Amino acid sequence: LESYAPFESWEIGLSAQIDLMRPEGSDRLRGAIVSPNFFELLGVGAAAGRVFASSDTEAAPLAILSHDLWRTRFGSDPRIIGSSVMLAGGSRTRSPRSFVVIGVLSPEFHFTYPRETQVYLLKPWTAIRRTRSLEYGMIARLKPGATTEQAQQELTAVAKNLVASYGIDPKYLP
Repeated sequence: LESYAPFESWEIGLSAQIDLMRPEGSDRLRGAIVSPNFFELLGVGAAAGRVFASSDTEAAPLAILSHDLWRTRFGSDPRIIGSSVMLAGGSRTRSPRSFVVIGVLSPEFHFTYPRETQVYLLKPWTAIRRTRSLEYGMIARLKPGATTEQAQQELTAVAKNLVASYGIDPKYLP
């Protein structure tokens, strides 16, 4: 593989089901918690503001909005860029925290289907736990000249090693 980007998705677990906290109540959002290179790997930029960068760290909790969320919940207000929103997420404690909105994606970008991911939160590389690798989804880009069959063989070997390390029955692997 040339590069990869781990992510947690609202489709997989509670961690990425994000609550938008507002004075009139909270709204449950479909979220993704992604590595700094996620959008770069997909070749996606922001329609307004910017996407996450490798230099982004844990110092400031950052968020990127889908175009639809920006339109429906924030009235397409361009002043949302650089503003703070209160979000609650996580699988253990769901305490609201302030996140700075750094970007809005184009209306053409949809990460999940048929219901799109609405908000993306940054998970810095330092927070991605290698010992918990079964918790993450993964997107990847092949090296030039590599075939999908080669990648499948290598990834199957990696998956079998991970499964054996965690004591899961290997019969559940392809």
